[in-house]
Amino acid sequence: METDFTVMLEYGDGEREASPLDTVVLWLGKLGITVAVIFLHLSTSAILVVHLLRQILCVLLQGTVRPEQTWNQRAFFRNHHMKLQTVVIGTLSPISTLRVTQSFPSPMN
Repeated sequence: METDFTVMLEYGDGEREASPLDTVVLWLGKLGITVAVIFLHLSTSAILVVHLLRQILCVLLQGTVRPEQTWNQRAFFRNHHMKLQTVVIGTLSPISTLRVTQSFPSPMN
């Protein structure tokens, strides 16, 4: 049994069927967003780990650390991460309007 997929693009004035090139570009865009968000999460986590290790080394070497400095760094990186994520998703949000409809051949054919 053969299935047929139709990709519809939504515009301000209505919908129209996407060409094969439109479909490929949209799917690659969705894949790009996913990879960018994963990279963003991993890079932010790595930065936080490096700063926490730096704080631990400061405590071991000097014996003191200012608690407000640690909280300020955490807040900075959390806010920085949210801003970057908002920019990535907000810039590419038109791609999220992709809809795939699946139509099956009629059994009468």
